[in-house]
Amino acid sequence: MVAHYDFNYSIPDKIMERFPGQVEVRSYMDDAHFLLEPRDNGLTIERLQSEFKFETTFLYHERHRRAYRLIHKGKKPRTQKAAHGERPQYAKEE
Repeated sequence: MVAHYDFNYSIPDKIMERFPGQVEVRSYMDDAHFLLEPRDNGLTIERLQSEFKFETTFLYHERHRRAYRLIHKGKKPRTQKAAHGERPQYAKEE
């Protein structure tokens, strides 16, 4: 699964800490994305999403597409927030 770092800077570290050796996390900071791949057959992306509250890159970009459509219609989109709670956009949670 691919996810965007916006609002999710802490997520890869938290996943690796909670599931050492069970999930491969590959970071692509230049592209602001990370890739998650469970290495344990009992661990699913759905479980990780439920536990750590993050969205796929597809959903992240879909929120942006909706906002751009509103802007092009002369309407103001809602302020961006994390899809699953209050997290800083460009920093790790403390």
